[in-house]
Amino acid sequence: SVVKDEKLSVMLQLEKTSKTEIWVSNKIDETTTQVVSWNKVLSLDLSPDLQLCEGGTFLLDEEKKFVVISMNWMDFEDDPENKSKEMIYFVGEDNEVTQVDFGIEETPECEVVILNYVPSLVQLEQAGGKRKRGDM
Repeated sequence: SVVKDEKLSVMLQLEKTSKTEIWVSNKIDETTTQVVSWNKVLSLDLSPDLQLCEGGTFLLDEEKKFVVISMNWMDFEDDPENKSKEMIYFVGEDNEVTQVDFGIEETPECEVVILNYVPSLVQLEQAGGKRKRGDM
C-alpha cells in the first residue's frame, strides 16, 4: 500500500497467528541514494479465529493509527469447511474491529479491492489548446 510522502507500507501476519503488524518505509524518491528503512507503525492482535488470506489490500492512516483492510477472511470456528468471504474491516490501534460483509463467498470472478487516489489541484490542459467563443 502507498502512504503519503512517497512512502510504502506493508502488512505482515504470520500464518495462523493473531499478531498482525503494519510497517512503513522512509521517504523514497529519485534523489534518495540511501538504504530504505522500515518502522513498525501499528501492531494488531486480532481474534485468533479470524485469519487473513492472501491477496488483500489495505489503506493506512499513519497519524490516527487506523487501517481499512479488504481481505478474504476465514472463520475457522464457525466454518469447518474453511470457506472465505470478501470482507472490509476497519481496525484501530485499540484492536476494535468493525466489519462489512459483502455477502459473497470468494470467487475468481469477484474480488473486493481498495485503491489509493490522491486528488490534485493541478489543472490539466485539454488537448487542442484554448478555444474562443464561437470557434466551432
